[in-house]
Amino acid sequence: MKETIVAGKKDKSLIYWNMNYKGKLRRTWMMVPICIVLMIIAPFYTANEYGSVMVGVVFDVVLFVVMVLQLLYNMKKAKEEERQNRMNGPSAPRLG
Repeated sequence: MKETIVAGKKDKSLIYWNMNYKGKLRRTWMMVPICIVLMIIAPFYTANEYGSVMVGVVFDVVLFVVMVLQLLYNMKKAKEEERQNRMNGPSAPRLG
C-alpha cells in the first residue's frame, strides 16, 4: 500500500495527530462499528447503573452527532488534500 506524505504527515501512523486527512478518514471509518456497539450498549448500561435510560440516549445522540461531523470534516479535508496533491504533482518540491 502506498504511503502518502503531506507536510510531514503520514497516511499511516499510530498517533492520530501525525496522520494526514486520508489516514484520519480511514481511522474514523474503523471507529464506526465500535461506536455502533457503544450506542447499543449505553442505554442498557445506564438503565442498570443509574436507573435512567435517558442518560444513555443522550450519550448516543452526542456520540452520533460527533461521529457524523468528524466523518464529514475528514471527508472534505481528504478530498481537498487529494486535489492539492494532484495539482502539485509528485515532483513538486516539499517545503520545510
